[in-house]
Amino acid sequence: MFRSSRFLSLVLLTAPALPAKDVPPVQISVQCDWIRLPHAAANGLIRQHLKSTGASALHDAVIAMLKTNTATRLDVQSLLTSAGKRAKVAGITEKSYATEFDPPQLSQTLSVDGDWPYDMGIPASAGSYTFHNLGREVEVETGLRQEGLPLQLRLAASWSEHLTEVPYGIGNSFYPEPSFYHASVVADLHCASGVWQLAGLFTPPPDKKEEAETAPLPGDRVLLFARATAPGLKPHAPPSPDSEPGMRPVLVEWIEADTALIADLLEATSDFTSAAGLRASLETPIAAGTAALIETAFVPMSGREEAKISSVRWFPFVTEVDPAQVPQTLTVTNHTPAGSPLPGGGVSQPLMTPSFFNNYSVRELGTVIEVRCTPQDDGETVSLEVAAELSALAGGDVFGQGVTEVPQPRYHSLKCTTGVAVRTGVPALAGLLDPPLPSGHSQPAVRTRKVLLFVTVLR
Repeated sequence: MFRSSRFLSLVLLTAPALPAKDVPPVQISVQCDWIRLPHAAANGLIRQHLKSTGASALHDAVIAMLKTNTATRLDVQSLLTSAGKRAKVAGITEKSYATEFDPPQLSQTLSVDGDWPYDMGIPASAGSYTFHNLGREVEVETGLRQEGLPLQLRLAASWSEHLTEVPYGIGNSFYPEPSFYHASVVADLHCASGVWQLAGLFTPPPDKKEEAETAPLPGDRVLLFARATAPGLKPHAPPSPDSEPGMRPVLVEWIEADTALIADLLEATSDFTSAAGLRASLETPIAAGTAALIETAFVPMSGREEAKISSVRWFPFVTEVDPAQVPQTLTVTNHTPAGSPLPGGGVSQPLMTPSFFNNYSVRELGTVIEVRCTPQDDGETVSLEVAAELSALAGGDVFGQGVTEVPQPRYHSLKCTTGVAVRTGVPALAGLLDPPLPSGHSQPAVRTRKVLLFVTVLR
């Protein structure tokens, strides 16, 4: 089931001309295609081929890359359902992990005569578990208002993977926590029968899963295509903006460049809602390597609806700590100080349990976009509300010392929330942000690099 309450309240209107017992329900076939290709290629193909009328030309261009082995098909899924019904396909593995813990235990009364090279007490143990679904899921609800109008496809797709185990604690307090990759999209698509739509653009998991928490964004992106086909329905053009809300796909781009270059471009751009010239001026420095296309996000939008897409890593961090413990009564005779080498090998252990991390929370790191579009009466202008965030782990801090050390993460986020009226097909400069930080670094006092955030409602 979907988490979004809006999905549960969606009303899809069918138009049977005769009593239901005399009219067979319209059967709708849905196909989903997951294809991975280089980021720059994905960005360029979307800007060149994607239209509000559909993504068949884009899909053809990506299929051509498959044939030359410059793209990879990750998955293909299909569903068969009736208009007004729901359908779901999933290939899922359930991974269990601990959520509640019993801390390490130490005897209340402890006597040590000589060296004792072992950890003292009973190690921490898990007291409760839950599980996380790994794999890909697609759930749809389809609708058909009337002949001559698009099929309605309410789509929720997700993709999850286990990335790594984040080590927490030491000695008998050691208990790692899992880090997961999760991508999802929830959107309404208006599909001409048999015509592909682009349902999402995802940033895949880091290339090196053992460095999942600090790895940079990978060099590829994943396109999710969806096609709904109702046999017997004639292909048709999408409705005009004043008769029925059509597709208003939204492209979001983060581009990093030198502050001096950006300042010159901004000075020459008086209207940030018409930033096509500014966006085009960045192509040369991107090709030369002095500017960088950091991230691209795509949100499939139908008019007057909301949509959300995310590609994130779920990174666990400590929220509650049990302090280190020593016995209530401790007698030590002829004992070598903790940490000293022992004659038979190994080192002497402290006569205490280390601090134990007994509760965790999760921070979503990656790309999250939420969009609402409202077409205006002129058919060219769209009122756009967008919330865009790009976040990453920027390092960490350690509090305490020795067996009482507690690590805490440091994050860097690029956030922009705005509402603006834009013309379809024209890039708008939504914001200017500080660039992502290398792990362990802080922003310099003088910003020599900045990130431009462009938003384009595609025609």
